[in-house]
Amino acid sequence: MSTWFYSKGGQKHGPVSDADLQNLISRGEVGPSDLIWKEGMSDWQKASTVSGLVFPSDAGEPAIPVTTASSFGGSAIPNYLPWSIAAVAIGVVFGIIYFFSLAAGHHGAGQY
Repeated sequence: MSTWFYSKGGQKHGPVSDADLQNLISRGEVGPSDLIWKEGMSDWQKASTVSGLVFPSDAGEPAIPVTTASSFGGSAIPNYLPWSIAAVAIGVVFGIIYFFSLAAGHHGAGQY
């Protein structure tokens, strides 16, 4: 992961991560003509000349901001976690229904 610095209005800002820089670009806070730099670059360069950065197009839909875990100050929730919680909750509900149906004397289909 790279650490970027950017210059806007003659003032240096940063450091920011790759994802945070792309988020700044998506929101229009860093434009194609703003200067950026990271370790390993010989000099500051216009953001539009650096490969891998995506700028919103002037015509068409606005770019969707990139949201990262670091934007919220925490770690991302794994995709499987909400589904696992939902599956356990559904299992508990059906277990309770089954328990009360046994307690009420319903032991299976066709046995009334």
